[in-house]
Amino acid sequence: MKIRNYMLFAALIAALVFANGCSGSGKSESIGHQINDVSVESEASAESKGEVPADVPTEAPTAEPTATPTATPTAEPEQKLYEIPREVNEEAYLKILDVPEGTYTLTADVSGMACYKEGAVYQVTLLKNDGSFEEFDLTEADGKIEINVKDALKAEISPVFRFVFGKRTNTPEPSEINVQAADKYTLENDYGFLGEVETLKNGVHFKGTEPCFIVRVPEGFYNVTLIKAGDSRSLVLIDGEALGCNVGIQGAGGRRGLPPVEYYMEDALASDGTLRLSLGEKDFNPGSLEIRRSSTLKPRKPHLYLAGDSTCSAYYPLESAEPQSGRFQTGWGQVLCHYITDGTAITNLGSGGTCAKTWHDIAFGGVLHHSQPGDYFIIMHGINDQSYSSVEEMKQYLSSMIDECREKGVIPVLCTPMQTAKFWRSDKGKDLSEFEAPLGGGKAAFMKGIREVAKEKGTFLIDVAAITSEQYGILGRTYVAHNYHLYNTGSGKEEDTLHLSYAGAKNVASIIATELYRLQEAGTADSLGKRVTGLTFNPMGPETITYTDKDGNESVFTSDRITGIYRPYAISPFNHVAE
Repeated sequence: MKIRNYMLFAALIAALVFANGCSGSGKSESIGHQINDVSVESEASAESKGEVPADVPTEAPTAEPTATPTATPTAEPEQKLYEIPREVNEEAYLKILDVPEGTYTLTADVSGMACYKEGAVYQVTLLKNDGSFEEFDLTEADGKIEINVKDALKAEISPVFRFVFGKRTNTPEPSEINVQAADKYTLENDYGFLGEVETLKNGVHFKGTEPCFIVRVPEGFYNVTLIKAGDSRSLVLIDGEALGCNVGIQGAGGRRGLPPVEYYMEDALASDGTLRLSLGEKDFNPGSLEIRRSSTLKPRKPHLYLAGDSTCSAYYPLESAEPQSGRFQTGWGQVLCHYITDGTAITNLGSGGTCAKTWHDIAFGGVLHHSQPGDYFIIMHGINDQSYSSVEEMKQYLSSMIDECREKGVIPVLCTPMQTAKFWRSDKGKDLSEFEAPLGGGKAAFMKGIREVAKEKGTFLIDVAAITSEQYGILGRTYVAHNYHLYNTGSGKEEDTLHLSYAGAKNVASIIATELYRLQEAGTADSLGKRVTGLTFNPMGPETITYTDKDGNESVFTSDRITGIYRPYAISPFNHVAE
């Protein structure tokens, strides 16, 4: 069953309404992006609602027969300017030069390329004789660039677009294009704004979700870096489809101070001759935008697209060093890159306060639009669904997303949610003792529902709930609450026993990475014969945890996991506007 007939705006409104019901810190934050992002409604209230299922018919009142009205012809909706395809001269945006054998330096004329101006920057990708690639930037001089092509077979050249918006506190660099709110997009120019836009210091303000910034580029994949001018969260959309959720949301547990937030999107798909940036949610203030063509010489990386709630989402400001256990609210999707190498691209679309239905309406279109056959879609829901949905509706939306992904050749992987210290209960809702393995209380029915969908559809399943249940039962509730959730060592207060600390997020991310690795190594196939292939992981190794056991003795818990290596989250690997 297809459910892709929801409008994005309506989805955002629905998510705002849903998330206002979240509790935890006693606040009502839209889409649940703060510490109370995931529902903490009491299980008694959630389980005693007694809603009538949507498929139960109700008796309709009898109406008097009426005459059939005469049909009125409806006018075709007016085509929006950004919907009109643009013709693009591919040669102005991409050059691929063969390198003659024995050549050390190649001079390339870039004066006829798009974005040409004095001081313009060009991205160069070399295909080397040994099959490797080298990528770097060069600045033009007199319309030319000099390329060191030693040991290269081919050289690819493409312009780097660097736009800085609004009134700048510093003079823009020669490679930057300063764009004001009054610079409007038309079919006669190559870039500009559409809709109501205001100029700000070091940025512009989009008045709502309709305004956008459009750049004329050939159809293809692009690496896009957005630096925000605002200090709140944004939904980031490329070509009208999500590629970033909760971008810029400040996390609890010690994450303080919010500098300009940078967000990097790898292999964003531009179509119909343009690339379009728009924003949703609270912060509608872009500061700068860099656009680079993904190299056509290099094979596209396999991509992991992540679906989840606030336990998956990213939080800011980004850490400069690893915090102590129990601090820094973090989503597992934010640290999955610590376990999977940069040979795999990860797009974290975790959005706080969402259940399967509301996440689908906000972000699933981004997965369908930007993904390619052979990519992976990792889905973890089942926490907020208890408050805002039902087991059956959750299963319906999970099944629909699985079907649509498979139609495109994207491989879905279902995950049950992790256990938490907050719901340290049996599957019947009974409170458990310190070292009894938690089963999630009322969440257990949703965990079971996810397992049922995986079995019915024959998809890959990573049973995070079962793995953390066993692990947490050994470590004990106190260890879990003080290390894997938000705990204030100074006051001795358990600040939040639902959301994840940095250590808790890493624990979940390492479980997911390890299970993906095991699926790949075993050659396990899903019901369509698809296998996990092409993902690159850090080495496996023993992970040891020292804890106090149920007898009060110091013990060591050891498990084989993918080892973690720190990588900064969603930061461009290229030179970029850093203002």
